[in-house]
Amino acid sequence: MIVLPGRRGFELLSKASPVRVCALGDLDTTPLLPWRISRGGEVELPGWLVEVLEREGLVARVEERTVSDLERAIHKEGSLTRPARIGGDFYSWLSREVRRALEDPAMHPTDKRRVLDRAREFAIRRLGKIVRYALLSQESGDVGQRVLSRLTLHERVIYHHLRAIISRWISEILAEEGGSNG
Repeated sequence: MIVLPGRRGFELLSKASPVRVCALGDLDTTPLLPWRISRGGEVELPGWLVEVLEREGLVARVEERTVSDLERAIHKEGSLTRPARIGGDFYSWLSREVRRALEDPAMHPTDKRRVLDRAREFAIRRLGKIVRYALLSQESGDVGQRVLSRLTLHERVIYHHLRAIISRWISEILAEEGGSNG
């Protein structure tokens, strides 16, 4: 049985997702960071390492997002037939933004509702495309690395799970049809 990732799985994927950061000082090589990064240098690192380096004041995220970035992402999703490119840590940011909206007593209820509605709209648009690609892969084989490269790590997991579910379902249908003709 296939189990889609729950909250824990989502958090693990978020920790593995790439985050673009800028070095606030020179960073020497270590077992966790096998190359040297000069002050001001930008690099993509896994989310878990970024968390550690941010706490130490060694790096800062290059792309600090706002709700207007979510609005732009929704617009891009609506205007493209394929998934738009979004940062690997987009869902981690979106999850934090939704949590902030739910927990911030100073946030106006209208603003809270807007964040929640827009997050839902974005997720539904992206999922619609992922489902479509999972279905297309059944007709024409794999959809290709070009399409998958536009998906975040979270979305690739969903795509592969959906593809497997659809493939099994079609196999079951064909097995039943084959059994009744024989």
